[in-house]
Amino acid sequence: MALSAEKFYIWVMKIFRLFYISVTLLALLALVLWFLDPSGITEEADTSPTSIIQRVDTDDYALRSRATEISTGCTDKECTAYRLFAQVRDHESLPHTDKAVLFASYMENMAIPVQMVFPEGTSPYVLACGLDRARLYQYILEDSLNTTSLTDTARLAAGQIWTKLFSNSEEQRLAIRIKATQPVDLTIADHDACKAQGHYILQACKINAYDLVSIFAPSETQIDISWAYIDALED
Repeated sequence: MALSAEKFYIWVMKIFRLFYISVTLLALLALVLWFLDPSGITEEADTSPTSIIQRVDTDDYALRSRATEISTGCTDKECTAYRLFAQVRDHESLPHTDKAVLFASYMENMAIPVQMVFPEGTSPYVLACGLDRARLYQYILEDSLNTTSLTDTARLAAGQIWTKLFSNSEEQRLAIRIKATQPVDLTIADHDACKAQGHYILQACKINAYDLVSIFAPSETQIDISWAYIDALED
């Protein structure tokens, strides 16, 4: 029995509707799978050292302009390197590998050579070449004290000593910065390597539980002190 034109149209519309629903469900499934694993087919390229190194752009105007903007005010490459590192470090939305690629690209565009290191079983990291370690350390200390420090202010009479007992439970690294109107003497737990003198002192030293920090004022002075526990370069 032949189908009427109306019934035929209804059947065609049903088939089309089923096809449309099926395609939509497949597209939604693919989208869900992509969100669960966005690396998809590029995972192998992302984890290949050769591919990662090839992603480092050593000559790009936009990257160079951005790196110059980030390092505004720097007068040496150690300052530039640390500013770029801090900028990339604080970029929370980037995976570790992408951070390494971006940092290496910034550095190369600022004429600071780098090498990428690929430890087994973990993300790559970047080694900067030709930097002054001591000078770089000063920028690390300054940044730590500017962002995570505790502070105190005191006016010392001639011959007076400011003291603080750091009762941390284990060995840690203490960073301390002193700004004084007259030269002062800093002593950290009688460690000779941690003693310093001057109007401006920036020092870091490993301290043990209940180590004493003292600041001696040979003459009347105003002091501003900042200190923080840090994880930085080893001695």
